[in-house]
Amino acid sequence: MNRIPYVRPGNGFVPNFPLTWKIDVNGKKQHPMFTYLKSLCPATTRRIVTPAFYSPVFMEDIRWNYEKFLIGPDGSPIYRYSPDIEPATDAQMHADIGAELAKMKSGHNPGAGQGFVG
Repeated sequence: MNRIPYVRPGNGFVPNFPLTWKIDVNGKKQHPMFTYLKSLCPATTRRIVTPAFYSPVFMEDIRWNYEKFLIGPDGSPIYRYSPDIEPATDAQMHADIGAELAKMKSGHNPGAGQGFVG
């Protein structure tokens, strides 16, 4: 926040709204958006590696930072990607995005929760 007036957008800009805040992605206090996303896309792995610092724990929980969801134009999650997927270089993610864009151009409305990439 302290740098915003000096870098993008600069020119002394000071936002009068919160830019980011922390939310829970798992457990009793998880944000409803993550409840929705996880309900329609399966977990990328069935293995839980680290101890949970929240409760309750479910197999569909987000395992680690940088887990990704591909969201369709209607707001439904289509695919879920594991944390080790690199969006800039992952061929499968590029193919998935390309396929979804092609469906949009053809007028086909894809269904939610088609799968995951692990």
